[in-house]
Amino acid sequence: MVKPGEEDTVQVLIGFYSRGGTTAAVAETLRDRLAAQGAAVTVKRIRRERERGFFGTAFEARRKARPAITEPVTDVGPYDLVLVGFPIFGGSAASPVNSFLSGLETTAGHRFAVFAVSGFATGFVKGIESVSHEVTKAGGEVVATMGFSQNEQAKSSERAEELVRIALKASQGR
Repeated sequence: MVKPGEEDTVQVLIGFYSRGGTTAAVAETLRDRLAAQGAAVTVKRIRRERERGFFGTAFEARRKARPAITEPVTDVGPYDLVLVGFPIFGGSAASPVNSFLSGLETTAGHRFAVFAVSGFATGFVKGIESVSHEVTKAGGEVVATMGFSQNEQAKSSERAEELVRIALKASQGR
């Protein structure tokens, strides 16, 4: 429910999967940056029903599996902008994000920003492309993408600020 005076507040959902904590740290930074810009932010950590080890997770990512997740989000209707974040395993997006996206019933017409975290400076490109493709295939609009390297933590804050600026600007037209 929108409170009086919040009619013009941008409503943002950040849905992310994090196995080791780095993607969670980026999601928290994005939450803080969005809130500082006046957005109302809801954060939803995507959790698997059964966690797997690193190699099992990488194998699933390469196969674009859709493992069972707990407390899936199905309705993004209340949100002006949805940020989807995930780590990269073996060059692919972590598979729980596939489950998150396939569970959304109201993707069409919504704006999305996609972010990924990788241990390599360029390792996130294919994962971001794959998730962006899934979003557009379901009728969503990808308005911004950003990759974060685990090895460049000092630049994460600047990159988060850039992603927030681009995504909020694009979400104003909804």
